[in-house]
Amino acid sequence: MNSDHPSVYAYQATLSFKKPLSDSELKSRIDQFLLRLGRELAGPGSEILGHVKGLLNTPDGEHVMFSLTSLTEGVQSKGKLSGSTETADFTVNIILYGIGTDVIEAVFKEIFNLSFSDCSIPL
Repeated sequence: MNSDHPSVYAYQATLSFKKPLSDSELKSRIDQFLLRLGRELAGPGSEILGHVKGLLNTPDGEHVMFSLTSLTEGVQSKGKLSGSTETADFTVNIILYGIGTDVIEAVFKEIFNLSFSDCSIPL
């Protein structure tokens, strides 16, 4: 693979949880998922990623936008969730150099299944 050109991976689905998740639990799980994903994609000893960004929308119109570009800086987010939700529209876009799209997709699916095992996951 030519590292001069980025690999791009996108995922979008409506997630259905087996039980309602509170706003803080859902945000925490998204953050944990992104950090695990980032560590796997960055590789040993690396702290800098390309860009992992996304959006979580709830049925009542609330949303959180998130971004991860550095493991040391962690997940950055904007927006607000309140109450609890059983479903959410989830979109993730990943842009990385030096790793193939097929690898990104495989790592994404593995970490996603581990992080959201209590969810109906359309992968």
